[in-house]
Amino acid sequence: MEGKTCATCGTINVASALNCVNCGLTLPGKATTIGSSSENVWGPPSDIAKFGEEVWRREVDRTKNGFILLAIGVGLAWLPGVDLVGLILICVGAILVILGRKSFGIKHARMVVGAIIVFFISLGLEIGAIVAFTIGILNSTSFISGAGQNLTSSQVISSLQTATTELLVLTVAASILGSISYILLSVALQETRGKIILAASFVATVAIGVFMLLFLLPTFIQVVSTAVQANNTSSVSSLSSKLSEYTLLNGIPDVLMTIAFYLAYKRVESVIARARFNKAA
Repeated sequence: MEGKTCATCGTINVASALNCVNCGLTLPGKATTIGSSSENVWGPPSDIAKFGEEVWRREVDRTKNGFILLAIGVGLAWLPGVDLVGLILICVGAILVILGRKSFGIKHARMVVGAIIVFFISLGLEIGAIVAFTIGILNSTSFISGAGQNLTSSQVISSLQTATTELLVLTVAASILGSISYILLSVALQETRGKIILAASFVATVAIGVFMLLFLLPTFIQVVSTAVQANNTSSVSSLSSKLSEYTLLNGIPDVLMTIAFYLAYKRVESVIARARFNKAA
């Protein structure tokens, strides 16, 4: 029996199917009436009875609202002074996308679950970086103040150099994993333009990380050594703030990710418009 194969999830549908039974994507042979793109537009699953129309629409609304909150949150998270607001919006937006993941098929749902796993790994690396650097700072200030009599200058310098290296390496790794988790949240719902922007954001994140490791790490290690040798506590304490200034470079991939999340928001909006159009028809 001849059937139609979904280009997104690979499911084989009956020849008369208009939408994929698994993910809801419009199948070849039906004109797209919503949106300006020539690519397929997501629509209600043909087995919508499995969810119930009310449940399906609620989950789609959650996904739509989640993406717009993610777009705003990522756009704010790298800016000093409003970064906490951005992080809160990101958390709320991600929760909404997670809650609405089943309304767009198994591929998107699996991607979202993968995003959760990667995010927690990224969070663990960030915490590890902070702990390692804090221990190094405490050792150095203890030595400089005279409390750490059992430590030599070379031991303190070595400890701080190791802590600084771990901080940068773990921070870069966490940034890359964080970028991957963002990508997984929306890639299954993106058109070609959105996927290109996601890829560009990831490349920018990796490039910034390589720059920090190759060019900034030696400088910071030298700052650490000089600070301890000169008994300059303020120089050591200000090192973390200097690192924070350089992390503002992450604004480049974050702006791209903001655009990608906004495109995902508009993509999901087309789902709602399409559902209403089909119901009216």
